[in-house]
Amino acid sequence: MLKNYKHLLLILSSVMMIFLLNFDSISSSITRSIHKENLKNSPFKETYKLSKTERKEIELPPNKYYEKMWELSMDLIEGRPLPEKLIKLQDEIIESRAMSERTSDVPGESEAMKWNERGPNNVGGRTKGMMFDPNDSTDETIFAGGVTGGLF
Repeated sequence: MLKNYKHLLLILSSVMMIFLLNFDSISSSITRSIHKENLKNSPFKETYKLSKTERKEIELPPNKYYEKMWELSMDLIEGRPLPEKLIKLQDEIIESRAMSERTSDVPGESEAMKWNERGPNNVGGRTKGMMFDPNDSTDETIFAGGVTGGLF
């Protein structure tokens, strides 16, 4: 009896381990099939086939941009765009930017890694080159140069 119980426990734990290791794959395939079904049942399925003149006759915009954007921005599971999530995400981004503006001048900068500007300070742009300071034995000094000028 005890031997059968251990054997059953071993089989169950093996099945559970296989399921847990493949959970991401299983959940993404389920999500993919739900999204495929949502696209197949799109409310714009019929109007998407209309010509420009037919669309004008029923007072739809002549191009299909908004229908396509609706489908591209739909939630994979819900099958429709979720503007309430978008508004919440935009608020979070605005709040995080406001917090970073109060704490640092450079995005991603922290107190542990403070950048010192070497000038000129009125020039923006991309970073073109970076170099470790060859005279710094601790390798904590890095020079970063911008495309239009500026050295940090």
